[in-house]
Amino acid sequence: YPDIHSAVQYLKKRMELMDKNKLDSISHRVRRLLNDLKALSSRVAVASGASDGKTFKRSSGTDINELPTKEEMLEHHQKVNTVYGMLDRYQETAEQLPLIIDRLKSLRALHEHSATAMSRLNKLEQQQNTIDTILKQNQQMLARMEKSFSSNMKTMLQNTQVLEEKFAKLSSAAK
Repeated sequence: YPDIHSAVQYLKKRMELMDKNKLDSISHRVRRLLNDLKALSSRVAVASGASDGKTFKRSSGTDINELPTKEEMLEHHQKVNTVYGMLDRYQETAEQLPLIIDRLKSLRALHEHSATAMSRLNKLEQQQNTIDTILKQNQQMLARMEKSFSSNMKTMLQNTQVLEEKFAKLSSAAK
C-alpha cells in the first residue's frame, strides 16, 4: 500500500464484507447444503443397491423406471463427493472466520492508531516549521530593534552633550 491510510481503507472495506449477519447467512446456507448433500448421498447409496422395479430420481426430478447405468452412478457419486468435499473446506473456513475477523479488527485498530500517529507527527512538524519561522522573524526584529536602540542612544548622547554645552555657556554667561 502506498500509505497507511490506504491500507486502513482497504481493511475497512474488507471488514464490511465480513458483517456478522452475512457470515451467519453464509454459514447457515453451507450447513443446509451439507445436509442436502448428505441426503443426496444416502439416496445414491439406496439407489446403487436398488433391485428391479425400484425407481431412481434423476437430477431433473423425474422418476425413471429404469436403473441408471453404472457409469452414471459413478459420475453422479463423484460429483456429489466433489461438492461435499468443497463444502467441508468451506465449513472449516467458516469456522475460522470469527478468528480472522478478530484479527482484522485488531489490525484495523493498529492501523488507525498508526494513521493518527502519522497525522499527529505531520501536525507537529507543521507547528515546528511555524515556530521556526516566527523565531526567525523575532530575531530579525530584535536585530532591527538593537540597531535602532544603539542609534537612539547615540542621538541621545549627542543631545546630552549639546545640552551640557548650552548649560555650560549659560552658566558662564550668567556669572
